[in-house]
Parts: sequence; C-alpha cells; structure tokens
Amino acid sequence: TDAVSLLKEVQRVLKIGGSYLLVTHGHGDPDMARMPLLTLPHMSLNIQKTPDLGGYYLFVCQKANELPANVLEDKWQEAKVWAAERDQTDEVFRNNAMEGMGQ
Repeated sequence: TDAVSLLKEVQRVLKIGGSYLLVTHGHGDPDMARMPLLTLPHMSLNIQKTPDLGGYYLFVCQKANELPANVLEDKWQEAKVWAAERDQTDEVFRNNAMEGMGQ
C-alpha cells in the first residue's frame, strides 16, 4: 500500500504531459510486480520500460490526462484495497518460502 500512496501523490502533482521516472530493483518479474499499479486506468500514464539492467528497471511514465477529483478518490480507495490484499498474498508467499528453506 506504500506504492499506492506514492503513485497517488505522483498522479496528483504530475501535470498532463509531465513525466515520472521510476527506478526500481528487486526480485521477480516487474511486469507482475510494478506494472499492475502503473497501468491502473485512472493513473492515465503512457509507460515505457527498459529491459532488465542487472536487476534494475527504469519506467518512464508520461501523464496522458486527468480524471475528476471525485472519480480519482474512489479509484484510489479501490487500489488501496487491491494492494493490501496483494501485500498479504506476497507475505504468505515469503513466509512459506522461508519455512521451506529451513526444512
């Protein structure tokens, strides 16, 4: 849900036509881990992604348009719920992986 809060703020301050550069690293497929949030329809971003740069990825995100504030707030609440559920699933996966390593 930290990612949702960050992207909500990016969406709020970025002007139409403005760009946001996301530099990220980590395990897993960035298309599965990062793109679901970046491609939320209310983000209204055109996104370009670099190939794997040794575990680092660059996403260049350009804001295409803006939705009305009341619509955005509803969409962000939905995104928070979705992200919290995903965080719980990820935590269970990590815990199961750690338990498997100890056996």
